[in-house]
Amino acid sequence: MKEQLNGMSQIILELIKNEDKGILGITEILKGSRSKSIMNRGLYQSKWFGAFFWLHKDNIKGIIRQLKQLGFIESYDWGGKIGAPYFIPKLRLTAAGKRALEQKMDIPLFIDKDIPDIQSSDTITTTIGLFRIHHSVPEVAYRRKFAYSTIWKHLEMGIKLRLIPVEEIVPQDTLDQVRRVKVANPTKSLSELKMLLPEDLDWGMLRCALAQPQTQDNK
Repeated sequence: MKEQLNGMSQIILELIKNEDKGILGITEILKGSRSKSIMNRGLYQSKWFGAFFWLHKDNIKGIIRQLKQLGFIESYDWGGKIGAPYFIPKLRLTAAGKRALEQKMDIPLFIDKDIPDIQSSDTITTTIGLFRIHHSVPEVAYRRKFAYSTIWKHLEMGIKLRLIPVEEIVPQDTLDQVRRVKVANPTKSLSELKMLLPEDLDWGMLRCALAQPQTQDNK
């Protein structure tokens, strides 16, 4: 079974634009891998490190390949540029990918729900614990040395896993506003809903406001 993901394509395109890596390297950064190659090269300091930590690596590779099939990214031979006698594939943006990034286009991507994602982890509970103390995403991000987007994703997953209620994260007036817009526009995508809300509303807070706690049937 396939599940559509929104708001993720910009992260991948921006990462590929800024990091000269192949599909494996991009996947390792997005997953937050602690492999020797990632640690030795200091890639754990990337602002995109662990952005998709909750996804299985096969699903991360799958959504990268979807962007390639759609013509937003392409492979090129980096080996030829350095005089290597063999092909070394790396990823780069196509003209369409550059336009999508500049225009902040939200490209729908799909994952295979038959591949299990994480159910909970120490990193999520650590983030939640710090948020309950500091009540600030920037402060938690600073203390954990993670990107803001990663902290927001931890909080979103915490809501879905019933580790923290949404009311502890999203102010009640913001929560009410988002829910009213969602009820009035049930078929609109995340990016379309964002356009109907205040410009200064953070994407992470919007995702948290829309997150649905898991029931016993969908755990």
